[in-house]
Amino acid sequence: EKKLSFMSKNLAVKQLLESQPEVLQILQERSEMTKSELADLIGENEELKALVDESDDLKEMLEQRSTVFEEERKKLNDQQGGLPVGPIIELSYQKLVKQGIILSLSLPDNVLNKLVVQFSSATPGLIDILFRERVKKFGKPVKLYAHYHIETSVTELLDCQRENFRVWNVGRVRFKLDKLLAFVNTHLR
Repeated sequence: EKKLSFMSKNLAVKQLLESQPEVLQILQERSEMTKSELADLIGENEELKALVDESDDLKEMLEQRSTVFEEERKKLNDQQGGLPVGPIIELSYQKLVKQGIILSLSLPDNVLNKLVVQFSSATPGLIDILFRERVKKFGKPVKLYAHYHIETSVTELLDCQRENFRVWNVGRVRFKLDKLLAFVNTHLR
């Protein structure tokens, strides 16, 4: 009987949402929200606010969904040691070549001159390297186009070093391994 009432609640909520396709689409697009994001969305959208005011079941379902999302996010943060996202270091391709960190990259010269390289680490021990082209319009940067992305780990780089690699070749890019490790150690702790 309890299961039956739960199913009938879900059916009633489904029918209510199907009567407002715009609201249903918004909720499908923003399925992962914290409680505060949910409250903001309800405050911004009159149709959603009216539906939530009309249906306690819908309100309860949305609150449960945001609670589950917050709990999952907390678990993920705890699994990562609770460490915050590391810094994002952005340097020009030319500067990294001058410092001897990058030896070569197989892209056209007109792209290399506008290239910016971002180093980041969202998870301890993992490194993201993103090569992006800055495009300017009327002398002001307007867009960044991604050209190449590398995901690696400190362990992988150290293993290469233990095997006496001096150059780390990854796809189109050649790095001087010892200088790359020193850069990562200095900037992405």
